[in-house]
Amino acid sequence: MPLMTAKWTSNLTSCDISVSDGRKAGKVQGHLLLLIACLPILGMLVIAPILPDLQRHFENVRGAAYLAPLTLTAPAIMVVIVSPFATGLVATFGRRRTLLGAMMLYTVAATAPLYLASLWAIIASRLLVGAAEALLMTVSTMLLGDYYEARQRETYLSMQVAYTSVSAVLFLLIGGALGQMSWRTPFVAYLSALVLLPFALGWIWEPVSPVPRADAKDEPRVPWRLLWPIYILTFVAGGCMNLVSVELAYLVEAVGTASNLVKGVVAAANSSGIAIGALLMGWRGDAGARWQAQIALLLAAAGFGVIALAQSVVVVALGAAVIGAASGFYLGWLLAAANRPLTFANRGRAIGIWMSCYFAATVIAPLAAVAAAHLAGKLQYAMLPFGGALLVAAFLFRAKGTMPVVALSREPGADS
Repeated sequence: MPLMTAKWTSNLTSCDISVSDGRKAGKVQGHLLLLIACLPILGMLVIAPILPDLQRHFENVRGAAYLAPLTLTAPAIMVVIVSPFATGLVATFGRRRTLLGAMMLYTVAATAPLYLASLWAIIASRLLVGAAEALLMTVSTMLLGDYYEARQRETYLSMQVAYTSVSAVLFLLIGGALGQMSWRTPFVAYLSALVLLPFALGWIWEPVSPVPRADAKDEPRVPWRLLWPIYILTFVAGGCMNLVSVELAYLVEAVGTASNLVKGVVAAANSSGIAIGALLMGWRGDAGARWQAQIALLLAAAGFGVIALAQSVVVVALGAAVIGAASGFYLGWLLAAANRPLTFANRGRAIGIWMSCYFAATVIAPLAAVAAAHLAGKLQYAMLPFGGALLVAAFLFRAKGTMPVVALSREPGADS
């Protein structure tokens, strides 16, 4: 096992670090890329508070009750579809051009509902927003992997989870405030991409592959055997993470509290937990130490059990905070672990598929919760299967002789 670890470490040292005319990325590039990674969260959440108003505006359109929510979910669906193919555009136009082009497409498509008169046209614009978001998420994550080495990279990838979780709360508040004026007003928030664009033009550069073009045939293939267990865990654990955020308002009502203020406080507890867990991963986490992810999965499973058995809103808030902290840690861990065996040459497609797994889970998990609640007779009890899934994942993650552990144990620095 140490020999295999040394081999992987050697490969990473020689292949994974990209350079560009002697320039070295610093905190400016890191935090700028983290802000860009928040744009897809803005795209999905800032209009959530105005969906009822949008539906009422288009009430004469056939199927408006189904089409209006689609304006919120369409981008996530496109992220799932487009992310695995982002590497093709990157290969053709380069990382920097693809990122800048995606920012411009995002700005144009996301602000289009300010003047579009057709609900179908708005949905079409939201599909374009999703395509842009897929590129933004994938390329910004690729550049974090390209610009930074080992421990510093893991720190920034964990901070990405913290940035997006905190921004989710802020964007919901912004959307609600702007929505007081008109259902169209929240779409103004998407101009923030235009604000970030000049900074990206000035501070983001195209990294150069450390592998000479003449040796392109020798570039390493994507290590799928190492990655597929991470993809599966990302789908399961990422779905559980986002399920709590989606269902919290209903869970609060299930214990007898209808106050929107209380719902907001419980949601803040969950989001704050995610940020804390992600920052903890960035501070003390190690994507090679599998026991850390196992503990996080066990804690998240316990949090689901707490919510399922809760009789008061305080206990629901406690369970939500525990799940948030655990999921913030394990999501940062999984993203860092997915980057570990990758090189400049193969990072694009691998990270694109990771994004697809995460966003697919975001779409599917709430639907699965509805089905589970129907069978269980109560939404709280529907949380138990999700906690059980995390519990099983935690033990399979460590159990001897299982394929996921065999694959993950080959990561550089993984414990044997």
